[in-house]
Amino acid sequence: MSGGFLEVDDNAWRLTLELNLLTAVRTTRAALPALLGGGGGVVHVASEAAHLPDPPIVDYAAAKAALRSLSKALATEFGRNGVRSNVVSPGPTRTTLWDAARCARSSPTMTSWDPLCHQMRPPVPAAARSSSPIQLAQPARHLPVPSAPPAC
Repeated sequence: MSGGFLEVDDNAWRLTLELNLLTAVRTTRAALPALLGGGGGVVHVASEAAHLPDPPIVDYAAAKAALRSLSKALATEFGRNGVRSNVVSPGPTRTTLWDAARCARSSPTMTSWDPLCHQMRPPVPAAARSSSPIQLAQPARHLPVPSAPPAC
């Protein structure tokens, strides 16, 4: 984790935008021809950081805000053709990266991926207002889906 904007170099910006924005751009671009042919939708996973940016994750917050904007633009452009575009913006989500960053903050002498760090400081309990990736996927299952074609 960085200390803020001045500590995020161009390489970190490139990597963050690649992972959190451009992968979604490429995946959506690849899926759109099939979606335009038969309807359907895309669900982008943004973050509450897109709404409430925090200085240590300025690059991540900016990438997720761009992803929200992309999804809205896609909904406007392709909605009339039967393609929906939705965004899920969760809060903290328990991933290996989340636990590693928490571990690094608690023990600055260790690297964030040091297995000993995780043994010394167990992950945050689930009740501490974080969700799992599986819990994050659940809202997407309830987004509107196109009607099934009538049975012949």
